[in-house]
Amino acid sequence: MSEYPQILFFDAYKASPREVYVELTHGKIYVSNTDDYDTVLVFDITAASVVEADRRLFIFFNKGRAPYLSIDADHPSYPELKKAIHPDRKTWFGKFFRLKWPVLVAILLSIFVGIYFIMARVIPAAALKIISVQQEAEIGNSFYRSLMASEKIDTAATRIVNDFAGQLHLSDKYQITITVIKENELNAYALPGGHIVLYSGILKVIDDPDMLVALLGHEASHINKRHSLQSILSSMSMSLLRSMILSGFGDVGSIVLEHAGMFEQLRYSRRLEREADREGMDLMIRNRISPVGMKKLMLQLQAADHDLPGIFSFMSTHPMSEERIKTADAFITAHKSATFAASQELIESWRQLKAKK
Repeated sequence: MSEYPQILFFDAYKASPREVYVELTHGKIYVSNTDDYDTVLVFDITAASVVEADRRLFIFFNKGRAPYLSIDADHPSYPELKKAIHPDRKTWFGKFFRLKWPVLVAILLSIFVGIYFIMARVIPAAALKIISVQQEAEIGNSFYRSLMASEKIDTAATRIVNDFAGQLHLSDKYQITITVIKENELNAYALPGGHIVLYSGILKVIDDPDMLVALLGHEASHINKRHSLQSILSSMSMSLLRSMILSGFGDVGSIVLEHAGMFEQLRYSRRLEREADREGMDLMIRNRISPVGMKKLMLQLQAADHDLPGIFSFMSTHPMSEERIKTADAFITAHKSATFAASQELIESWRQLKAKK
């Protein structure tokens, strides 16, 4: 039997520790106050766990929480007390904090990257599989109503562009509906489920019907490939992560509402843009419209983009690159033997739209 004076004991009731005597016998740890030998606490040594940190030995009796003992490394009983607790009882917490700081930093960074990947990729991907086309349309309609409440709709242009789009086959799954906003911004975006929003400013720089088909085909491809839903799910997931880190769960309920307006500045990755270009040109081919219109649209928007502030720029949400233009060139070359013929109804709708402007 051994006794060890002047060991600190922390319990769950007092903020400051007190000095105690410790006695080890028959698989038990007996803890008594230095000024009150009649008060003895008894703990089962097999249930204890040990942590070594900052040159101190901590013996926990409640899975890493109080009560626990604290013994300085210079205390003569340190080795014997350490030996008394079976090494297999060491907690992961203690092992973790005994690691050197570069290893700790690497582990913490790995954990953060893992959480980021789960929030940015895994959760949105899982949600895409769960959300049906009907549910997606309901989500898109909800955002559409919220957005249009503060916009001025050009009803005449909206009717004409929908007549124009009605001559095309843009989707097998979604009912594509176009709305034209009376704004000189060079912008367009697609909502989940079928809504395409065009600003009158972008219609003004389009010179021929093939370019308008290219624009509609590109935005319809974002819808068909669920890019819009994917982007908003990723954005909401990351906002949820930021909310959890910065302010807990209190603001989580407002995240969906905060994201209603983000569609006007919805950003797509270059990978999604390339996919929408390719799918958009495929739609043009299936509708017997020359894919040259896609390249002309890219060049026209790129030229017009230099005269607009970034926040109003189509390119700020649909990043353009020389690679995209070269890809369009390659697609055009691959389909140079195809025949194209726009319908008279399509041409008539285009003439009405130009006459209105």
